[in-house]
Amino acid sequence: MNMKMPIRRRFLMMMLLCSLVSLIIAVGLSVYGMLGVRSTALETGVAIGNTAAKSSSEVLEKQSQESIMQVAKDKARQVELSLQVLRSEVNMLSDEMITIMQNPQNYALMPVSEPRPEFAGTYVAQLEFFSEDINRYALSEEIGLAANIQDFLVTINKTNELVASSYIASKNGFTITADKIADLKINP
Repeated sequence: MNMKMPIRRRFLMMMLLCSLVSLIIAVGLSVYGMLGVRSTALETGVAIGNTAAKSSSEVLEKQSQESIMQVAKDKARQVELSLQVLRSEVNMLSDEMITIMQNPQNYALMPVSEPRPEFAGTYVAQLEFFSEDINRYALSEEIGLAANIQDFLVTINKTNELVASSYIASKNGFTITADKIADLKINP
């Protein structure tokens, strides 16, 4: 700078130079601040996204668990109702068999067949013996009387999906069974 410049001009140049330096510093600080804000905004956005994802995941997991629990409760209730029906049917079967055996005069002797191949796949009552040594003729009256229960046995088997086979048994060595697998019970 030339020293012969008037003081006013020097003062003006000095002011201009200070203003320019201040402006450059202000712009530098602004750029630095904007970059810092941008970085902070990105970090905050990522943190919010992670928190939202975690929260959503936890909510979905909780909802899935609640849904599974509800399905399990519904299935358990369904099984409970089915077992109540089954228990009721067993009680009715028992009561009916007791009535038949205690009042033989009210019932005719009914025929019941042993398992045969032609019964395969159909619901039918079948007479089975625990042993080949049983005197079938001596038991014919008890068998004929007990055979009065066969329609009830078949109905229980047909109407309850939990029942694979329904039967009554005698202490004298025979059963009357209702199911669809007569062909599998035939002794060769």
